[in-house]
Amino acid sequence: DRCHIASFFGFDSVLWKIGVPTNLLLSIEADLAKIDQLRLFTIDNAALVYGGEENNRPEVTQFMAYLNGMAARLDCSVVLSTHKSKSTDGSTLRSASGSTAWINSARHVLEITPETPESGPKLTVIKSNCLKPGDAIDLYWTEEGVLDAIKPPDSLEQRIATNAVDTAVIEAVRAGWAKGTPYSSSPRSPDRYLPEMLARAKGLKAAHVKNG
Repeated sequence: DRCHIASFFGFDSVLWKIGVPTNLLLSIEADLAKIDQLRLFTIDNAALVYGGEENNRPEVTQFMAYLNGMAARLDCSVVLSTHKSKSTDGSTLRSASGSTAWINSARHVLEITPETPESGPKLTVIKSNCLKPGDAIDLYWTEEGVLDAIKPPDSLEQRIATNAVDTAVIEAVRAGWAKGTPYSSSPRSPDRYLPEMLARAKGLKAAHVKNG
């Protein structure tokens, strides 16, 4: 019930045209703003939604800046997928076709590599404003035919999840003190028990909050 999928197959799905957002993008943002505790908006893919010239650096920068601003306004992450450039030279800036602004204007760039005889599929950080490039999440195909993450101890995904829990705990503790109703670490106070409260409000697991 937290996943909303919309298909525009056979319809005009352009979100950016003639240097401005289309009415479709504006209406999508308005609809997303109505979703409580929105966490992620994924667009698949750039070639289908960008109606400008992919080699025009100023226009690409404007489009990416709009998506960054949209993420800030909605307080969520925005993921824009794109196909890897066929003429890549192995460098970060050439990982996507068109202008280098596709890479430079993104906060993070992640690359999915397919499985090989030597290793499985992998999601690798190739550019980031706050993570070390080269960090990777190993993936595997589930029985349902979807990619899922292998979660070894101290993996990138595990560190990101732990940071999210830490941030939620700190914010809740500060809010409790500010309201004069501090939360409790004791399950004997069910109405103020912090792990259970965060589990209900943030969709976190109480055990993760307790251990963190």
